[in-house]
Amino acid sequence: MKEVDLPENLREPLETLLANADDDSRITELRVDGRAYIVKIQERWRFPRLAMGARRARAVLVSWLCRLLFGQRPQADQLLRNDVWFEGRRLKFLHGRGVRVPEVFYHTEQVLVMQEIGRVFPEHIRETEPRDRLPWLDRATRALADFHRRGFWHGGAQLRNITWFQDEVWRLDFEEAVGDGLALPVAQAYDFFQLLQSTMQSREFPEADRLAIGAWMLLLYLERNRDASVRASMADMANGFRRLRPLLKLLSFIPGRDLKALWRTSQVMQLVLLPAVRQADAEQLRRQSASIEAHSAKTMPELLRSVENA
Repeated sequence: MKEVDLPENLREPLETLLANADDDSRITELRVDGRAYIVKIQERWRFPRLAMGARRARAVLVSWLCRLLFGQRPQADQLLRNDVWFEGRRLKFLHGRGVRVPEVFYHTEQVLVMQEIGRVFPEHIRETEPRDRLPWLDRATRALADFHRRGFWHGGAQLRNITWFQDEVWRLDFEEAVGDGLALPVAQAYDFFQLLQSTMQSREFPEADRLAIGAWMLLLYLERNRDASVRASMADMANGFRRLRPLLKLLSFIPGRDLKALWRTSQVMQLVLLPAVRQADAEQLRRQSASIEAHSAKTMPELLRSVENA
């Protein structure tokens, strides 16, 4: 299948790039006539059956995790539609509706050629002085809320999949199909979870401040996107985390950033969305809030009151 014809000036350079690509080359920059393009090649596995088995196992795990946290279980086959064909279709759909995503120049089942849209947020954050990094999270959070208010979901809303281009937030990497198997508010709640989790993983923010940073991001999101159904889906997720609290706490002691970040993310969502937890941990949040409020237009209590009165 082919959906977008290849521009003539790209034909020979692209054919040369694909002929010389090895099995590990998935994403490559191509420069033609002074313009940069991103070429994304469908993943090729050395052991296809083994790889498909691993992908299916992951899809089943994600499916059951959604059931546990949201009460909805997408079909595993839906989650396996994470390929360049699916991504190209989503990019064209979103671009046609004025969303800031890469323009697609060529699109088949095996290759996707799209516009280059600048550097990802983690690079900008690393190059910014530590005291000036929070505005990047402010931009990311507000942009996600605005994206959701228009009725869209991302499926890969981590910091690594948003860029700063032409003084605006842009989005990339739309391979994940999880949102097709979930109600829209649930898919949007999952998007915020991805953004928050990636922030909790970042080494660029002090560990001692991450609880307050996460709470500030969640409150900022809820103030900007007042959709009650999204908030309810987030509360369902927070209650799921609360049920798993002893397990998550135990897993947080395993070396590595992912499980520690998951524990911190679960704390943030319970703290903001579950009043009983917030009352119990209010002092811990208050101690951390000063480092956030110096960079925020509203204090944490003001944000909280704004959200609660919505």
